[in-house]
Amino acid sequence: MKTALIVFAHQTPASFNATARDVAVQELSDQGYRVLVSDLYAMKFRAEATRDDIKGELKNPELFQYGDETMFAWMENQLSEDITAEQQKVTEAELIIFQVREDKPHLQLWLLSVSLWLFCASLWSLFAYLLNHTFAFSSFGILSVSFMRSPGWFSNSLEGVPEMLRTCWSFCLHSVVHLDWV
Repeated sequence: MKTALIVFAHQTPASFNATARDVAVQELSDQGYRVLVSDLYAMKFRAEATRDDIKGELKNPELFQYGDETMFAWMENQLSEDITAEQQKVTEAELIIFQVREDKPHLQLWLLSVSLWLFCASLWSLFAYLLNHTFAFSSFGILSVSFMRSPGWFSNSLEGVPEMLRTCWSFCLHSVVHLDWV
């Protein structure tokens, strides 16, 4: 069974974005996917990288260098549980969908930028190499979704939204997901 991961970032559970996420979960499930959702707001996700990401002792406590310390921590199974849980989801997913709030441009621009695709491809390649000691790995897809900003009363008053979204997701999934992406 294929696995899809939806990385969702919206603070309102009754939002249009939440409805779109729910429709995506249902549509993917109907197509035979096992769907995992990482709800960044519900998880109280912290975007900053800190010493708290590492359990146990540091390799160099006098000079904390996040990249070096997390690599050592990963190799020694000393990363925090929240990070290892998300790494596990990424490892299992053949498709990752980023769905972000439209009013968080700093997050959205980074998520939608070419830098993200290069970063993800590089990270995924390195991650696959570290896991398998080979750069050969199965296909991997990334889809980014963002909806235009609209007043809450407008989104809440739309009839047939789930059906419309289901049609859109079905089209996107049949058009995009089945391509091999790296």
